[in-house]
Amino acid sequence: MLAFLYQRIRNNILLFVMLLCGAILASAIVSCIPMYSNAIFQRLLIKDLEQMQKDTTKYPGTYSVEMIGKSREEYQKVDKIMYSKYASQISLPIKDKTAVIITDPFNIEEERKTKTWRKSVISSIAAFKNIEEHITLLHGRLPENNSQNDVYEVIVSQNAAKNLDLILNNTHILTKTVSYSETKTIAKVKVVGIFTYKDKADAFWDEDNYRNLDDRIVMLESDVERITENRELLKIYSMKWMYFYDYYELKSENIKKIISTIYEQRLTARVNLNLLGVVEEYLSRQKDLSITLWILTLPFIVIICFFTLMISGLIVKNDENEISVLKSRGAGTFQIFFLYIIQSLIMAGIAFIIGPILGKSICRIMGASNGFMELVSRKSLPIRITAEIYQFSLLAAAIFVVFVLIPAFRACRTSIVQYKRKKNTENKQAIWEKFFLDIVVLLISVYGLYKFSDRQNVLQKTGASGQELQIDPILYMISTLFVIGIGLLFLRLYPYLINCIYQLGKNRWNSVLYYSLINTRRIESNARFIMLFIILSISFGVLSSNQARTINQNLEDKIRYETGADIVLYPYSRVVLDSPMSPAKSFIPPPDPVALRNYKPEVLEYDEVPYREYQNLDGIEGITRVFEEEKSIVKGNSVDLEEVKVLGIVPHEFAKLAWFRNDLLPFHINKYMNVMTQSPNAALLSKDMQEKFDLGDSISIQWGKNKENTLLCRVHGFINYFPTYNPYPDNNVTFASEELNGVKWKTKSLVVVNFSTLQSKLPGIRYNIWIEKKPGVTDGTINDQL
Repeated sequence: MLAFLYQRIRNNILLFVMLLCGAILASAIVSCIPMYSNAIFQRLLIKDLEQMQKDTTKYPGTYSVEMIGKSREEYQKVDKIMYSKYASQISLPIKDKTAVIITDPFNIEEERKTKTWRKSVISSIAAFKNIEEHITLLHGRLPENNSQNDVYEVIVSQNAAKNLDLILNNTHILTKTVSYSETKTIAKVKVVGIFTYKDKADAFWDEDNYRNLDDRIVMLESDVERITENRELLKIYSMKWMYFYDYYELKSENIKKIISTIYEQRLTARVNLNLLGVVEEYLSRQKDLSITLWILTLPFIVIICFFTLMISGLIVKNDENEISVLKSRGAGTFQIFFLYIIQSLIMAGIAFIIGPILGKSICRIMGASNGFMELVSRKSLPIRITAEIYQFSLLAAAIFVVFVLIPAFRACRTSIVQYKRKKNTENKQAIWEKFFLDIVVLLISVYGLYKFSDRQNVLQKTGASGQELQIDPILYMISTLFVIGIGLLFLRLYPYLINCIYQLGKNRWNSVLYYSLINTRRIESNARFIMLFIILSISFGVLSSNQARTINQNLEDKIRYETGADIVLYPYSRVVLDSPMSPAKSFIPPPDPVALRNYKPEVLEYDEVPYREYQNLDGIEGITRVFEEEKSIVKGNSVDLEEVKVLGIVPHEFAKLAWFRNDLLPFHINKYMNVMTQSPNAALLSKDMQEKFDLGDSISIQWGKNKENTLLCRVHGFINYFPTYNPYPDNNVTFASEELNGVKWKTKSLVVVNFSTLQSKLPGIRYNIWIEKKPGVTDGTINDQL
């Protein structure tokens, strides 16, 4: 049998090589999707965790288990099983670990009072495992485990020495008030060292461990156990075990297991893992990206299936005469079909092994490219071949076997008589032609387009996110089904089109053209299959290129629209507070501009920034000032609209540098800017204010803590979109159905006014600076000058 199989493969060696290449490519593409998805999100996950550490100053890999109010014996019991029962279940390498014991509070008194008056000091004891490896002694030494005369040696942080009024080498008494008139001595302690952290960024000092030592003394763990033996005087308040995992070793396939482990442990203890929130968000993002990648790859999978079916059909067609002879000599259908099963399994096995390796190379090329035929210098993606990848490869191999055996199964059931009859008869209609599958597929794609438009309308009206609505699976296949339907419809009409051309000049065509048209009219089904394959290949190539470019362009446009310009500066670092009840003083706001905008003291006076210096920056193409107020009140015709966003712009400067697409408004944005330039009191309102409210021609705008700033404007137009403005309401914003008069409405609306009018009629206003860079200038160039 093997010799016979070898002979068959040898006779169709070129077709078998092409079929094998198709199998390997199918396995590579199918396994490439999860491989590329995992690699991208592995990089994004690590970057998100790094950003979390910068924003919160918390080490993402910190894992903690805390127990409060338990006995010392229970703590010791848990301490012994802590790693085996809890920490070892997190599948990450441990960089460091510690355990923190905190006692109940007590009073601290000097043994020999050096002051006539000393404030009452309340403190508690903290014991850290391995603390000596993470501190630097400023004075003194580390404590030793040899208490003499019930005097325990302790160390304190630099802040604790100051806050608790402790002196190096002095002995202090720890006391506990047991009743209104009775105080008992717990123990005596001697401060033998004052320390500070060795490295502030050390994960050991996560969870505010160092700051929590500002009012505590640090003692050896063995001394804490002895000093808390008499639980009536001093008890252990809490004990926390902390493990610091290397989050750079976090793999995407381990995330679900880690999340489920944490939630299971929370049923029995107070467990926390800092990176938990980030990885939970990561899972939803990974799902969205995987769906997008599968949508983009679906046409290629369809093409490979068609290719497999086409090449397999050609091989079977070459074997039809041989199959009919074998059947005439007594060979059974299954015996012949079994030969095709063996050859397909051999090719599928080769594809199963080689496919993921080729897919890994494809992923590396995709990771190093910035677009079509555009390679960039970029750090390689962390691509790994896992068991999951080979599962997808196995799935692709199974699909390949099915498509190879479809034409073989039909041919194996044909006898020699049926074969001769079929060869001498005209081509019959294909199944898809008989049942009008081309029309059915087109109708399904039209239905999908209708559902897509309906979904867009729902999103626009409700402001919901795409993930909140149930998705029809047909939406993922609209474009693919449309291309297949159009291709099949063309093949149905193609013979009629050729016949029309033939009839138009059948008496005038030369012999070559006449023969070509006659031959094309009688096109075989296999030839139609090849035509369909070519149509789909070209169509899907163009379609996928457009899809990828559209997705990328939409993301870039969204970022530019939300930002408004190349660079947006928030230059106010000092705000002067002037209140009748208190003298003026300086306030240094946090760097977050949103926090600055939301800060509302009694009265704000803004110092004018050195705007001329910003104008003289090298590498800028344009610069302008933009006033921005998120929570204003707009009044008109007895209607009060709250939380309206107000933008104050310099029209001619704004039009030159603000990023805006020309297809978002009925007229070019410059025409709106011309209207505002000609009328200083002009105001542009968002379209929703026109549709839902009757504000009239004149409006007043108020903002500030006490709404002390008021500006009168005249309405000159309405706009659907404007740089930085999102016209869709948040999910929690609802519109009341009551009568408008006298009702205060919360909206997500926009008013655009002239910056010069604001500046001339109001005292001092805070503004942002928008900058457009010259071509080729980097953000670093501008940042260095700032």
